[in-house]
Amino acid sequence: MLAAVATAAVWVVVWFGWLNLQARALVSHIHDHGPLPRTAAPSPSSHIDPRLSGVAATLAGREVEVRCWSVGDWRRIDGERAEIDGDPTSGGLRSAFTSYDRKRINLGTVVCAGLAHSHQGVYSGYESWSDLSWAVKLLGHEAMHVHGIGDEATAECYAMQLIPRTARLLGLSDEEGRYLADFFWDEWYPVLDSGYRSTECRNDGELDRNPETDLWP
Repeated sequence: MLAAVATAAVWVVVWFGWLNLQARALVSHIHDHGPLPRTAAPSPSSHIDPRLSGVAATLAGREVEVRCWSVGDWRRIDGERAEIDGDPTSGGLRSAFTSYDRKRINLGTVVCAGLAHSHQGVYSGYESWSDLSWAVKLLGHEAMHVHGIGDEATAECYAMQLIPRTARLLGLSDEEGRYLADFFWDEWYPVLDSGYRSTECRNDGELDRNPETDLWP
């Protein structure tokens, strides 16, 4: 009897600890969901991008809001994220994260600016194919988190395979989208942190979204 009571008490403590962690996480991200102006035009100020929100929602299969942050605001909210996640590192202005409630995708200043220009490809001289492949993949990666995929390696592999579709939704051609996907696989994927790579992320691997074809990624 005493053993059962003790076990129950332990589970109660664990349960309340989990609730506290979730509440702390949500409260600590309170600064990422205040009112912001809405514009699809490139802007150095914090704003909600309705165009990118639509692309991300299509990929995720559910409504989501894409928020682009100024340099100062991004450093603040990325610092909040790092504190809650216990992660002292920062991805800088080319990184992103999804809110715990999966309602918002927060994009760093540089990657958001790149996506705002993405329909021009690299012809505008704004960025390189390397920059663009990273930005397009990153939007897809966060959309996979919104969809419900928590594992980073799985989200990364799916996002890479979605680059052609994401590129088309952003206004790029099929040829450009395929080039971006190939570029990411050849140049970016091999140098990713090990937590973002998987041996099953390959043609005919368990993470192959199109196993009926030999098209990869």
